[in-house]
Amino acid sequence: MEAGILRIVHQLAFLVGAMAFVPPLAAQGNTAPDEALVPLKVGQAVAGFELPGVDGAMHGLDAFADAQAAVVLFIGNNCPCVEAYDERMVWMTDYLARQKVPVLAINANSADRRFGESLADMQQRADSAGYNFPYLIDEDQSVARRFRATRTPEAFVLGRVTDAATDAADGTDGLPSVAGASGGSTWKLVYSGAIDDQPNKPNAVRRHYVNEAVHRFLDGQRMHPDRVEPMGCSIEGLSVQGKACPMEAITQRVRDATGSTAGLPDNAQAAASSAMDVADAAGPGRQVMATGNTSFSFAPSATPSPAANTWTLPVREGTLDSAWLDLRTPAAQLYPEPAREEAVLDLVWARTVDSVYHRKRARHRVVGGALLPYFGVRWKSVRQTREQVVGKVVKQSISGKERFTEYDVNFNLVPHRDRSLDVVYAAYADQARMFKARGKVRKAGGPDQPPYIPPNPRRDPAPYKIHVECTPARDLRDTLNVVFYPTRHPHDLASHPNIGRTNPVFGVYGPMVLDCNHKCHPEIHPYEWIWWRDAPAKPGAPSRWSIGLLRDVSNRMQHWSSAPREGAIRIPVLLDFSAEDVVTLELEPGPRSAFSAEGLWRWTLPEQARSIRGTSAWTFDHPALAGKWVELHTTDELPITAAWWWLEDAVWDADQGLLRAYLVMALSTQDAFTGWLTVP
Repeated sequence: MEAGILRIVHQLAFLVGAMAFVPPLAAQGNTAPDEALVPLKVGQAVAGFELPGVDGAMHGLDAFADAQAAVVLFIGNNCPCVEAYDERMVWMTDYLARQKVPVLAINANSADRRFGESLADMQQRADSAGYNFPYLIDEDQSVARRFRATRTPEAFVLGRVTDAATDAADGTDGLPSVAGASGGSTWKLVYSGAIDDQPNKPNAVRRHYVNEAVHRFLDGQRMHPDRVEPMGCSIEGLSVQGKACPMEAITQRVRDATGSTAGLPDNAQAAASSAMDVADAAGPGRQVMATGNTSFSFAPSATPSPAANTWTLPVREGTLDSAWLDLRTPAAQLYPEPAREEAVLDLVWARTVDSVYHRKRARHRVVGGALLPYFGVRWKSVRQTREQVVGKVVKQSISGKERFTEYDVNFNLVPHRDRSLDVVYAAYADQARMFKARGKVRKAGGPDQPPYIPPNPRRDPAPYKIHVECTPARDLRDTLNVVFYPTRHPHDLASHPNIGRTNPVFGVYGPMVLDCNHKCHPEIHPYEWIWWRDAPAKPGAPSRWSIGLLRDVSNRMQHWSSAPREGAIRIPVLLDFSAEDVVTLELEPGPRSAFSAEGLWRWTLPEQARSIRGTSAWTFDHPALAGKWVELHTTDELPITAAWWWLEDAVWDADQGLLRAYLVMALSTQDAFTGWLTVP
């Protein structure tokens, strides 16, 4: 281990020297730049290559005759910045493989073949890091010079284009078109540079440039920006250009190996100390998750524990109210009392990134659409904010055919609790002021009768029903209909295997509007979050949450429910450690579309957020919970940048011997994400 630490220190000394001397040399401008250091331009052709890999075989672009895009990475064994990307590169390769996009990695370092960069060393690194992509050696650096690569890691996204594409005068053609099934084709550059926007913080990634560039190319769009200067180690044997490997990456590597930063050069140690002081001074604080013109926040006060992928969650003492205790109440006892079941679903908190929207009206996108608002065929926003309502289903219908691309899943919900009743009443008060609704108000008995007067506990809630509907993505309707909820005939709520009740309780979240096609009645249209819960069949049995983040794809709500859908949902979980030291929560993804290539770039995620993949674990800083923890399990198929989760707001009730907390899931999807969370 000492030899490894010494090598890291030597690397650090080299990088410190490079950072000290390269900028003045670059500023002198006395020498013409080496052509190999001038980055390729988007649209420039890249010739094929063939290099030996650690598996003993030869690999090159020509082997992927059916691929429309490919990714070439330049990496090395000794660079801590590459090491910081090991897991992300594996995830990225898995993700792109489903799009039939291959990934190749090349080691072009020349100076240290005897010191950790030989083919044998590369084989050992590929095995230890679990590389799932070909790892190739570029002995003479000819391929690196062809790509004009200077850093590790540095990514190049290539698109296969038809030979008939016409180049511009400067040798580029902007965004080439995807190659057709016949005729010749050429690999051309689509994007080059950094893999993502966080070289040393995988859980803070906001933009995954490589995935985004691939998706945009396949969709016929240009990548912006098409070049992001990579931050990493220089390729040994090629001139240094651009940003050096972040000091904190090397500092963290030494700290992981030794437990301290002792032995680093003075200037590096000072830089590392300064960075740590700033982080310590900032403290856990509160991180704000931006949502357009509004914001909401979480308290990210968890700190890493020594175990990998494990965090310690602060716990405070408290008392559980009846709604939390009802998380363990059997279904037979809970379902006949809708107010109690709604109280449980009201513990959930849902948001989308654009909770405030600016378009006041929506209308059908059909011929003559410009005239439709004058005849009342429109939807009017109540307060231009999305609302959350929990209620019991009193009516359900599914469109029998498509009109104006409408294929709706419709429910009428009646709330039984004050918060949702107040939200719905406010919409009815707006309806009472609408000229077109005067007949509807008169039929209800006038503006001094429910639902046009404030609700109270002694009043029947039935008149305060709210209509909710959504047109899910066409490609998902059949799958949703089979396993999630009914979207097509002949299913109804009672016959559906995931619901099985005529009058379940749902929670929904979306724009609150007045449907002035039909007397301006209140609607949540479209609902974008929907959730419900299967209560335990008996005391101590597991319960299951069904959740869905959806985009409406009708031609009416395009300005109110656009892609991607980015949102977070906070689900209450009640944990009993009386029988076991480990409580396991299982997330089973259901029907879903592609995740957003951009990920949650408009959100600020808390420090303890973990990518929803595999297993994450939390321990607790309370003496009654010493040696106990909770594990979150899910599939490894979900991408790293667009699905995150964490625990927060933990409360220990010593009298009940139960721990309550919220599991927060943040997602970014093109059309839909559905799934089931099982809580023992």
